[in-house]
Amino acid sequence: MKFLNSTRVRAPNSDHVEVRQIYDSVGLKPITGGSDDDVLSAPTLQDGTDQREMKKKSEEKCGSSGVVSCSSRVSIGTLNVRTIREHYKRIELAKLFLDSNIAVLGVQEHRIVHDEEIRIEKQAKGVHLVTTSAWRNSRQAATGGVGFMLTQRAYKAVSLMKSYGRRVFLISFDGNPRLTVITVYSPTEGSSEVDAEEFHECLRAAISDVPAHHLLMVVGDLNAHLSRVDENDKGWYWHRTQNRNGGLLRDTMLEGNLEATNHRFQKRPNKLWTHLSDGTLSKSQIDYVLVRKKWRNSVKDTVVSNSFHSLGADHRVVISAVKLSLRKCKTAPRVPRYDYNPLKQSTELQVRYSVEVNNRFALLSNRELDEQYNPTAKYANLMDAVQTANQKLLRHIPRRRRNDPTRDARVSGCRSELFKAKDSYHSDPSESTRERVRECKEALAESYRLVEEETLSFKISQAENAADRCKNKESWALINDITGRKSKPCSLVDGGSAESRLRNWKAHFVKLLGQPPSVPDRELEIPAIHPPQSISVEEFTRDELAEAKKTIKEGKAYGDDNIAPEVLKRVDMDEVILDFCNRALTDGSIPDQWRQLNIVPVPKKGNLTKVDNYRGIALTSIVSKTLNRMILNRIRPAMEKI
Repeated sequence: MKFLNSTRVRAPNSDHVEVRQIYDSVGLKPITGGSDDDVLSAPTLQDGTDQREMKKKSEEKCGSSGVVSCSSRVSIGTLNVRTIREHYKRIELAKLFLDSNIAVLGVQEHRIVHDEEIRIEKQAKGVHLVTTSAWRNSRQAATGGVGFMLTQRAYKAVSLMKSYGRRVFLISFDGNPRLTVITVYSPTEGSSEVDAEEFHECLRAAISDVPAHHLLMVVGDLNAHLSRVDENDKGWYWHRTQNRNGGLLRDTMLEGNLEATNHRFQKRPNKLWTHLSDGTLSKSQIDYVLVRKKWRNSVKDTVVSNSFHSLGADHRVVISAVKLSLRKCKTAPRVPRYDYNPLKQSTELQVRYSVEVNNRFALLSNRELDEQYNPTAKYANLMDAVQTANQKLLRHIPRRRRNDPTRDARVSGCRSELFKAKDSYHSDPSESTRERVRECKEALAESYRLVEEETLSFKISQAENAADRCKNKESWALINDITGRKSKPCSLVDGGSAESRLRNWKAHFVKLLGQPPSVPDRELEIPAIHPPQSISVEEFTRDELAEAKKTIKEGKAYGDDNIAPEVLKRVDMDEVILDFCNRALTDGSIPDQWRQLNIVPVPKKGNLTKVDNYRGIALTSIVSKTLNRMILNRIRPAMEKI
């Protein structure tokens, strides 16, 4: 039986690439973008069942999901994008990246100049673009620049990001084995020999820093022509001769114990070349995926795909299918957000909510009558009662859907035309087909600009309408969205792993917020300046609670107990709240939930990869704040007399 995804290939039957007519030995599936746009495909069983669906079901049973698991393949690729300085091109790149099911994509020649050593930019659907800065040539034109595009799961697994000069960028991921990917952009063949050797020295330094047990991959535009070493070399090559950069690359591969996966798998000629020069209309194979030889069998296939045609690059994407396991990061379950506005407007809903909470709390408390009073357990019953009422009577706030210009019909139509024009240009490179590609590129760019203008006009009209209705919060939210004035910076703090970063956060905020006060002399007696004041220490009354509830501001964030200010202010559960507050006043019995704080890091200026450049906002229980307000209301009248 012949396995479609076997790594065993037949040796070339000819010394000349041009006469090879044997088709790929792996299953290929064309997608939108042309007849040559091949991507990895799972075989189909005899009964018509797609193995992808069976694999997905098996992953759900074993608790794994997404592109990284022990039973599925991870696609790692490389693409010279030519330029993505324009915003619409980054949107288009993210769209094509998601459609191609790639987990990690090395990006070269993005031409984005920035001051940060490493910039992280979040795109749609959790996609992250991580780049090092491009540079300017003698004419002050932006050139070069390397980076990565990562899925959300891959981004969460990042443990290390390091730049080696401006042409070599390394990212390491948690996993078993640990995956390290280096993206590179080599000087061209026409550059000086000094520049070429300096680049390979940087690349060798980066490779030598990677531990031997890591699954190491080097991806990028290496501007190197490789050919057969000798008669025993049975690889599949596009070029017959090797250039200067090819010789340097051979030396680097030999020193780093690397292998070029492009030549391992049998491919037809039009699936070997990766670059079509606009100047000479010549094709070449200069983009590579290299892997450490120790892990060569983990690479199941490497293909050249046309799936990024609409980006307008003169390179094709190279994708390798790797079977490995990235460690799945443990994330806290998403806390549901409820719409409390109906609770503020409907008296009937307030009554129903109050009945539901009190009945549920009484039912849970009656089960513990024989036990000793435990404020923590009893407060957990209150939290359960509130959560149950939320689920029964309130609706979830839907997740905000961002406008996706890539799905606009005009953009999709221009993209399809560009794919067709690119296919014609690749099959018949000529001035007429190249001009057709240029026209389609301009049409795609114009369609993006038109969609963005319409979106901006719509948001401006919404902001004006909200201002006319005196909805200041809504209008300012739209203004901030339009201007990006309060956009959250995207960064990854140092730590090496998710667990290590969490420990760094804890140590930072314990140092910042958890240190005991410094008292020079605890035995020092401080004489009283004023006579004792008449401050009541009796139990709190319903009137005092009602007065404290008037100061509660609705729409604010709440603590870890998930009791919103709207619930505490609008719902009649005063007897329950007073019981907790009075026991805390008389007996000092305080629920542990009141001592728990949700700390939200807020970035300051400086390097945002350092936890020292963050301050924290502590979100505490609204019920405990109400107790503090009642105590303050008793103290304040006496203090005002002094």
